[in-house]
Amino acid sequence: RTMSLRRLFFAVLATALLLAGPAFADDWVVTRLRGDVEMLDATGKWVPLRRGDLVANERVVRTLANGHAELTRSREVVTLGSNTAISIRDDAEAGYTTVLQDFGRVEVDAEARRVKHFEVQTPFLAAVVKGTHFIVTASQAGGTVAVTRGLVAVEDTTTHHRTAVAIGRAGSAIHSLHEPT
Repeated sequence: RTMSLRRLFFAVLATALLLAGPAFADDWVVTRLRGDVEMLDATGKWVPLRRGDLVANERVVRTLANGHAELTRSREVVTLGSNTAISIRDDAEAGYTTVLQDFGRVEVDAEARRVKHFEVQTPFLAAVVKGTHFIVTASQAGGTVAVTRGLVAVEDTTTHHRTAVAIGRAGSAIHSLHEPT
């Protein structure tokens, strides 16, 4: 009888875990919102986002001049400043999350136990972390990373120069507007 109760317990536990699904694959939820924030839908139209909306994998989200948004998945938070455009790509098998930031300001709070790696890619730099809090700013002139908790590996995507950025420090990649002569 003890063996059958034990089997029943493990069967119920396994079923509950399967029904819950991997938390990593969950969509991002809009938890805070101010001003104009939009998402590019499947038809190519910009639609306004509202608090509680889900942002599916690889959907483009943008904030306008008066917009700010916070996207949350479990304990991970991605905060968009005004005039920012991103998409988030999750690879559940690899345990890898990538925020593709076209421009603007993105603040990331990533849990070390939640994912193997969390990355923000801009046209000029890539910031890779494993549990930290940092801010990435991107523009046509380049990008910067400021770290408020943890350590961030930053790579200049043009020169492929890599460095580690610690708390209170900043890393940057500046785009040259002129070709060397």
